[in-house]
Amino acid sequence: MTVLMQRGTETEEQIMKRLRNAAAEIEQGKSSKIFDFILYNDNLEDCYEKLKKLLGLDDFVSAVSKSGAMLIFLPQDRVSEFAKLTPVQLLKETEKAVGDPQLPEQHAGLVHKI
Repeated sequence: MTVLMQRGTETEEQIMKRLRNAAAEIEQGKSSKIFDFILYNDNLEDCYEKLKKLLGLDDFVSAVSKSGAMLIFLPQDRVSEFAKLTPVQLLKETEKAVGDPQLPEQHAGLVHKI
């Protein structure tokens, strides 16, 4: 909450509403089992490491730039693969990498409902 307040872009009431909504969404996700994984970004480095493992990218090298931005160095053979993908293909490959084989089918079903 401190980070949100320091930004000065929202009132305290708006921040509290966001936090209540987030807590409700997390609880709903846990109870309904609609999420296979929940990542908490309370520690950027820990969250980032968990995300890399989840996506099967834990062998990639990362660093923080002088500006504080996270940099990811991908193996060159993977970079050329990613560069050839369309945004839709990249999304599909990411869904496959998450590990749940039904995720791409579930996503496609949701898209067709729209």
